[in-house]
Amino acid sequence: MSTVGELSDELWLLREKKRELEAQATEIEKQMKPIETALLELMKTQGIEMGRGTYATFTRKESVVPQVEDWDRFYQYIARNGYFHLLQKRPTEAACRELFEKNGSIPGVLPFTKVSIRLTTKSD
Repeated sequence: MSTVGELSDELWLLREKKRELEAQATEIEKQMKPIETALLELMKTQGIEMGRGTYATFTRKESVVPQVEDWDRFYQYIARNGYFHLLQKRPTEAACRELFEKNGSIPGVLPFTKVSIRLTTKSD
């Protein structure tokens, strides 16, 4: 059976490994972006929508994504038309926590106490 110290050390080591991998993934994404941009530009220049290389095939894909310019007008539109499905269904934790502390409750929302470990690097 492991001790709390051994488990916390194991958790810390895994977290640090995860941070390293995330940093590597971020760096790889930075390297990928200009290549993707160049590929899209070349496809546009050549008038092609798909192609292939040695390792993969590729297809140009378009999708419309929202970009809100005026949040107040957007919220008014949602409220006026009842289009709440335009928002993601997830309450903001900090704002809800504040209202729970201030008012005690929020209609339709239950407070849930999430228990986790806060791990900080030990300094000698």
